[in-house]
Amino acid sequence: MTEIMLLRMNKRSKKIEDEQCYHQPHSVAAHHCAMSDLVRPIVLFGGIILLSLLLLLFVRHEVGSVEVWEAMVVVFSLCKTVFFLFEMFRNIARTAHHEIGPQRIFAMVGIYALLFVVSFAFDHWALLEVDPTTIAGVALGGDFIHRMTDTLNYSISTFTTAGSGDLFSVTGTARLLASSELMISFFLTVLVIANFA
Repeated sequence: MTEIMLLRMNKRSKKIEDEQCYHQPHSVAAHHCAMSDLVRPIVLFGGIILLSLLLLLFVRHEVGSVEVWEAMVVVFSLCKTVFFLFEMFRNIARTAHHEIGPQRIFAMVGIYALLFVVSFAFDHWALLEVDPTTIAGVALGGDFIHRMTDTLNYSISTFTTAGSGDLFSVTGTARLLASSELMISFFLTVLVIANFA
């Protein structure tokens, strides 16, 4: 019973804190909220990037079935996509009801975009380590720098929907990862439109 009461009190204090954040833009609480709006995604998505990097390292050094490793990369990427979408919807709902300055929106969108692109670049790289033919145009057996720039280029062109044509998905697995990245890009655009429309 006391746990329920504590949860309700915590929920009420969080609601009051949120109201202070958005209705008193020059208060200490608003400064704290501005920092938490930027620190939370950095910490959460930074952890996800580290997990992507660990997955890449395991894929590079483990020998086994290609299908199993492909499935692991896809499952990790899809779970990450669901998490990203949940975070995006949470931010869209929170920012749509409050007056937020353009600097905070641009900072939040910039951090999200950078972290999404880098995170998916590691996923595409892990997929290339499992099956080097999943993305056409990537040099086979390239060194670290070339592989990183190729996957980052592919991730940026997918995220921005620019698609220069030099790199493109060949397998269904690579297309699934690219589709996940495009979906997140779409909802990031919705976040911007919801705050400036």
